[in-house]
Amino acid sequence: MSAKHSLEETFPILKTLGIAIQPHRWQEQICRYHEFLCQENQKVNLTRITSFNDYMIKHVIDSLLLAVYLPTIISKPHEIADVGCGAGFPGVPLAISYPNLRLTEIDSVNKKFIFVQQLVKELNLENCIPQRGRAKELALTSEFKYKFDLVTARAVTNAPTVMQDCNLFLKKQSGILVLYKTPKKIEEEMDDVKSEAVKLQMTVTVSPKYDLPCDFGKRQFLVIGHNI
Repeated sequence: MSAKHSLEETFPILKTLGIAIQPHRWQEQICRYHEFLCQENQKVNLTRITSFNDYMIKHVIDSLLLAVYLPTIISKPHEIADVGCGAGFPGVPLAISYPNLRLTEIDSVNKKFIFVQQLVKELNLENCIPQRGRAKELALTSEFKYKFDLVTARAVTNAPTVMQDCNLFLKKQSGILVLYKTPKKIEEEMDDVKSEAVKLQMTVTVSPKYDLPCDFGKRQFLVIGHNI
């Protein structure tokens, strides 16, 4: 399937899922993202998902499901930290789709940081800033402590560890941590999450369940904050 054909099929899917995008240069940047990812993936192992169709569903659409749960990110300014960003998901698709967002892409692995740094330049993303480092260390610095409206984490370590490492990133009272999970994983981790939330004086909720297209599974958000 060509990228053009797959993109033509993507727009009705986005509409059905309720995902609104700001389309300026969207197609161009999303396609170039895939090309650059595949190109660099031959040099450095970044992802096992390389076909354009799988990339669109498992990476791009999955990343953008956050806008269904939190529609305010579509149009209002937000400072967002994407922790353990890897090859740039979910942060880079969010930055491409919503220019009103300001994304800080955080990863401690040098090869991933370098890839995202190069990617941001390749796509000319002015609202996306790569940052190398460990979340639990950066969250203690004056530059990042209590800075973010929203912290995202996808395909990283267990939820209680992310909570410990990232809670100081959140703006007091209003910041939230949103973890991309499967319903099964949330069920498995929930007791430990609740226990950690008591220690950190945080609240916990879960989003509705969202079905990815083509039977590619379910997505659910675990949402932790001081005032959700």
